[in-house]
Amino acid sequence: MDLFEALAVLKYDLLDLKRQWKNYLSKSKLISLPSKSLPNIHSENTPRESVKEEIVNDEPSLDVTFDKIDLEYYNYLLQDVAIESTSIYMQMSAMLDQVRIYF
Repeated sequence: MDLFEALAVLKYDLLDLKRQWKNYLSKSKLISLPSKSLPNIHSENTPRESVKEEIVNDEPSLDVTFDKIDLEYYNYLLQDVAIESTSIYMQMSAMLDQVRIYF
């Protein structure tokens, strides 16, 4: 009888996890980030001048494609940290920093 109870508990736990997963997927709203290159940090201009040029040259455009997501800065932030050592907070911080670069 113990084996049956253990299997029944496992089965109900799996059904509960499946229900939670479906609920998570239905409530999640995923968006795509535009693919842009990072500003060149080794330019001859001073940082303030390059930022001013980017602001002047960066006109809003409706032709932005969302096909690729540039994760260069995100990967740069997390490259020296072992996967098992990362936390949710570290990953979220890296994601926010990546998004902050573009917007």
